[in-house]
Amino acid sequence: KDELRISSANASDMSRQSNGAMELTFAAKSYTNEAAIINIGMCNAGTSCNKTLAITIAAGDWQEYRVSLSCFDKLGVDMTQIRSAFMVNAGSATDIGIGNVRLESDLDAKPGCDGK
Repeated sequence: KDELRISSANASDMSRQSNGAMELTFAAKSYTNEAAIINIGMCNAGTSCNKTLAITIAAGDWQEYRVSLSCFDKLGVDMTQIRSAFMVNAGSATDIGIGNVRLESDLDAKPGCDGK
């Protein structure tokens, strides 16, 4: 598997954001003619970062994907000790683009764990 992480040297406490209807938001597209399944995670220091959510990235144009931070909290990620705020892994044959990664307020006030 190939993996990409956006990390910091110091841990960040994101527990307030996970309780406050914030979402991990990013743009993505599959560069093949087929959808791609990737795994998205947030990671603590010293952990294997294996608590992930499967997200299907559509082929074609860039699309926005949104994942509620509460989803990572429910997976058991310690939101008080986040070292990698964005981690994605996929099979080695996956050809995707990812951009504009950010935290944003929840638009529809409904927790979503599938990227939609």
